[in-house]
Amino acid sequence: MYKNILIVEDEIIIATLLRKILESEGYKITGIVTSGEKAVDMVSDKDIDIDIVIMDIHLSGNIDGIEAARRIKENKNIQIVFMTGYPDQETKDLAFKTQPAGFFIKPLDINNFIMFIKKLS
Repeated sequence: MYKNILIVEDEIIIATLLRKILESEGYKITGIVTSGEKAVDMVSDKDIDIDIVIMDIHLSGNIDGIEAARRIKENKNIQIVFMTGYPDQETKDLAFKTQPAGFFIKPLDINNFIMFIKKLS
């Protein structure tokens, strides 16, 4: 069964490309948001079904992807897959405290990324 995915990415070109690739693999994209606040709000909406959140770490808005993931995990058991262009150890350590399903460095190896998402499905 394919899952419903929320993409949280402030670079619209990347988000749009991910959407097209994931939709071509049969996934339903429930939305694309550019800030951590919007991600938390969308996941909190009981009328929206989200199984996986693909979360950039550095986002527009007041909270980053790590804080958004922490808030999301407080309320729901949703799989979060981080992606970042900033692979420093401090960022990794903070991200892993939220117990993500995965952590990927940009630029993504799209084939490995899709295979990983399929394993979550």
